[in-house]
Amino acid sequence: MSEKMAAGFDSMLTAMADRLADEIMEESPVATIEKAEVAEDVAPTLSLTISEQDLDEVVQIVSGKGVERMPVILESIFEISPRDPVYEVAAEGLSDAMRADSRFAWVGGDRWRMAETLPAYINQVPAELEIKPLDFETPEGEKLDVELDDEGLEGGLAAEIHNPLVQDVHDCDQVTEQDKLPAQESARCVLFRHHKKLGTFPLCQISDTFFPIGPKAVEIILTDGGRQESVWINRETGLIMGMDKWYTDEMPESGAVFELVKTEKPEEYKFVYDNTTDPLVFVSPGRVEALAAMADDPKTQNMTTFELMSELMQDHKKGVSFVTLFTEVNIVRRSTRRLVASILSSYYPFYQRGKSALWQFDEKKVDQGFKKAKRKYIRK
Repeated sequence: MSEKMAAGFDSMLTAMADRLADEIMEESPVATIEKAEVAEDVAPTLSLTISEQDLDEVVQIVSGKGVERMPVILESIFEISPRDPVYEVAAEGLSDAMRADSRFAWVGGDRWRMAETLPAYINQVPAELEIKPLDFETPEGEKLDVELDDEGLEGGLAAEIHNPLVQDVHDCDQVTEQDKLPAQESARCVLFRHHKKLGTFPLCQISDTFFPIGPKAVEIILTDGGRQESVWINRETGLIMGMDKWYTDEMPESGAVFELVKTEKPEEYKFVYDNTTDPLVFVSPGRVEALAAMADDPKTQNMTTFELMSELMQDHKKGVSFVTLFTEVNIVRRSTRRLVASILSSYYPFYQRGKSALWQFDEKKVDQGFKKAKRKYIRK
């Protein structure tokens, strides 16, 4: 640090000395702002003590506003603004002190809340999104509904299971295709029925770098130009929570497409929905109603996934894409993408014609069952 800057800092501390005298407690400091800046041969250390009284003042400021920014907090208590040369040092030290105090919650960027104001639901994955293990066996004790390794998957399914449109909470790649893309200014989001019902959205459809990196739960603001609403990004649960404020009755149950667009403010995004749908995930209202009825039927609970898929294929005489069939299966009950792909690959009734990517169903081959050649690919 130059002598001029050090002198400037000493002058500022002197001016604040009267007000800080009662707050500085050398015997038991709560937290200390300190940073060494090296200028060739000199490395002085600057420090400012943050007392319990200071943190109590922070409580009054943050609780009064609901959410507050660090520049406002520092200006209010220490009269330090972002224009001051010591601002970064002060902001870092106060942030450390607030992180160590359970009363506060960092919600991303330079914004803070009182911890008690964070909604409890933002740290929980709704039970409806859980994928329940299935345990079906033949009379001989042979397991049904088994998953295959990639080598056993047919018709391009080893690649298709990495499509973001078949990835969801508890069933997604650690690094998705979206994560490999260059930095994006907007994110295309395709809505699944269960997420619309729950007011959630899976982060695996969005590049990992699209939202700010920060605490476990990051609060962002969505706007459509007329209103603003907070939603929560939780990288541990893999969900955006609080989206029910934006999902309207006019949006299809399955397949509605909306965009999240970055703005000049790092925590603010524009929500754009223009009545478009994704052709592979869109399911007509009548079909959704029929699938929901299947989900509520006790008989469905005793169906293997093979039986369920066979039933669904009855309404796809011209064939169906993997993504669409997977979508319909998951409206009835949550299933993994690999399981759906494995059943298409390992049972005789499912096949593709020529170079077509659509899957067909031959009811006459139902009794032929599982392909013996696939047994060596069954996942252990």
